[in-house]
Parts: sequence; structure tokens; C-alpha cells
Amino acid sequence: MFLKRIFFLFFALIFVLFLHISLSYVFNIDKLFLPDFLLIIVLFLSIYFDNSEDLILIFLLGLLKDIFEIGVMGSNSFIYLILFVFIKFILDKLYKDNVLNLFIILFSSSLFYYILKYFLYLILGYSVYFNYFFIVKTIILVLVSPLIFKILIRQNILANTKNVTD
Repeated sequence: MFLKRIFFLFFALIFVLFLHISLSYVFNIDKLFLPDFLLIIVLFLSIYFDNSEDLILIFLLGLLKDIFEIGVMGSNSFIYLILFVFIKFILDKLYKDNVLNLFIILFSSSLFYYILKYFLYLILGYSVYFNYFFIVKTIILVLVSPLIFKILIRQNILANTKNVTD
């Protein structure tokens, strides 16, 4: 079942990357207003699944993002794994099915991701300047993520092995 999920996720990620590229380049939508779809998938896996195999998927998602993004190779993989642990820590304190708690989890996780990425690049010696665009991206992600979560849950996408019959 794990291989089925990886196979499905591979094609879903190709679609997500195609969607991201087509929205940003073909339709000329500014990247500031485009949500980070891979981060949304990572947040979905972190919030709704507890399998240890999801760590492998999250690591692979980070590597996939590193391939298509200019920056430090492996940085997104590292940050996604830390984000997974951060979300699990928050979920111990909050009830995830409450809408307000979901927004709190999404907002804090997205903010944590962008701040952690900024400090990682700073530590590695990249000349990065601090701007407040990550707050806009965080707000957009918080608004778009629940819609995508509903679609993924309703379609039983990335279903847990307990819920899917072979």
C-alpha cells in the first residue's frame, strides 16, 4: 500500500508542479500571490497522517522542491522534517478537527516554515534580506489550504492503509 501511495503521490506532485508553473509563468500570476502547493501537501500529510512512512514522503517532497527551486539542496527536506515534528507537537495541544484550531495550526506552521527557511539561509551565508512578503504568503496559504484539504479528504486521496482495501 505504501508503494501505491508513493506512485500516486509522484503523479500528483507532477500535476502540482505543472499547476504551479502554469499559474506563475503562463498566466503570469505573481509568485507572491500563488500558494506553495507542496507546502500544503506537507501540511496535509503532517496533520492527518501519523505513519512513519510519511516522513519518507515528506523528505522526498522537500527534495523535489529543492530540484525545482534555486537555493541550498536539501534545505526544504530538512525544513519539512522539522515542520512535521513542529506540527505533531502542536497537535498534541490542539484538536485538529476544529476549524479555528486548523487555522492556528496552518498559520503557525507556515510562519514557522518561512522564518526557519530565512534563518537557515542566513546561517549558511546566503545574502538574504528580510521582507514581510512571507506574511502575505502565509495568509494566502491559510485561506487556500482548507479548501484543498476538503478536496483531498472528500476524494479519499492519500488514504490511510486502514481505510483502503487492496
